Amino acid sequence: MLTNLAKTALLGTDRADLTVAQKTLLAAQGIDIEADSTQVLLEAIALYAQKEKAGFLLRKLTEELPPAAEDTDEYACSDNSAQHLQQILNGKFLPALPEFVKYLSQTKYRAPAEMLPEIIENQLSSGKAFLEFEKIIGRRGAWLMRQNPAWHRHLPLDDVELWATGNEAERLAVLRFLRDKYPELAVEMLLQSWHKEPVKNKTAFLEVLAENTSAGDETFLETCLDEKNEEVRALAAMLLAKIPTSAFVQRLSERLKKYVYFTSEQLEVNPPEATDAAGLRDTLFGEIKSVRQGMRAAWLTRMVAFLPPAMWERHFEKTPRSIIKSFAKSNYMQVLFGSVLAATRLHRNEDWTAALLNFAMDNATTIALPDEDISGLVSVFSDEKYNAFLAKRLEVFPLTEQSSPLLKITAASTNYLDAQNTETIINQYRKFIAHGGNQYGSHFRQKELLKVLAYQADFTIYDRLKTGWDMNSPLWRSWADEVEAFMRTLQFRRAMREGLLGYE
Repeated sequence: MLTNLAKTALLGTDRADLTVAQKTLLAAQGIDIEADSTQVLLEAIALYAQKEKAGFLLRKLTEELPPAAEDTDEYACSDNSAQHLQQILNGKFLPALPEFVKYLSQTKYRAPAEMLPEIIENQLSSGKAFLEFEKIIGRRGAWLMRQNPAWHRHLPLDDVELWATGNEAERLAVLRFLRDKYPELAVEMLLQSWHKEPVKNKTAFLEVLAENTSAGDETFLETCLDEKNEEVRALAAMLLAKIPTSAFVQRLSERLKKYVYFTSEQLEVNPPEATDAAGLRDTLFGEIKSVRQGMRAAWLTRMVAFLPPAMWERHFEKTPRSIIKSFAKSNYMQVLFGSVLAATRLHRNEDWTAALLNFAMDNATTIALPDEDISGLVSVFSDEKYNAFLAKRLEVFPLTEQSSPLLKITAASTNYLDAQNTETIINQYRKFIAHGGNQYGSHFRQKELLKVLAYQADFTIYDRLKTGWDMNSPLWRSWADEVEAFMRTLQFRRAMREGLLGYE
């Protein structure tokens, strides 16, 4: 109703008028429909705007109510931890939710029942798979998810008979269950019905296999390369590329030896001249994606983007750093660098991630990585590898320098910092505040980064971090709120962990 009233108001009462049905409804609400049409419209909008704020009537349920959740022997976390969780879900410390989930998963307790809807919605909207948060919601949470069609489709189903009789969502759920519990059986089941599946189902099923591709999938995926649909074939090729020992990777590796090789320590790059049947089957001949890119370069880009980066080390018997430097000197530098970066993300190679980021930082005037590429690379790091990478670069590129390339990298990271890196970073902030020259300068990036670091820093050294700040510095006044917020977040995270696991 309010939408229709707004349309009438926009058109103007001289060009549009309320319908008889609308006037009848308004009269029932006590509005004098005999008054001036403009007055009637204003009163109607005022009334329905308030009604919309107040809420709406729920539809009358005519179906049979679902059976209640079974009583379980699961117990909610303590009231103290529940309060921490409520603060997180209310938005005060929202970035701490993954950490809370991690800690709670290590206990025998579950999230409080009244908070389950918010947790489930948050986890699913963040792209988390059910198995990643299954433990913290328990059997009551799984029951709740079954009542909501939007959530139900994310559940694995152990009723294998539904593979033959269920709808698309149920069949996907069965495949997820088998993929997790009996991966080989999942592939056998796909093989039996594959020839009858529509393209939409095939792509959805392959995306389930992408979650934990293994050598046991190779035979099935090789048959998918003979599919007529290009999207299905491309997905199968990507999954085969993720199996380092696959025949697909070996074929690709042998092919690239012809196009990228060394002669007397000089890198030679000669992209393919023409397509061939074997390469077309393997979907190796990609399309031009840039007006500046030629067809041969597009083909080379696709091939290199598939190949596990570690294969270059075996081919050339060189380190990632040395190979990247050689690629940078080539006439095909943009092709090689960009496609190796894509391959590094696909294969989640931490050594190549570090090498690419180091090269980009050391050559910032010629290499400008987009934010998306930085985020994609940093997501490959484990906490251990990220801290090792950071420890070597913080002294070279202090985070308090406006031009530091580490600013974007640390801002994109979700890894937890160890005590050494935490203290190094905070010392840089302390020195900056104590000795900063221009108290009116813009420090927006450093202040925003401190908000991110509050959820990554090692809170076990909280007592060391809260001291040593120069409160007499001219800069302190403009930094006091940010530093205090940083310390409050660390204190909250420490109390959160102590409430769930005890404090070490």
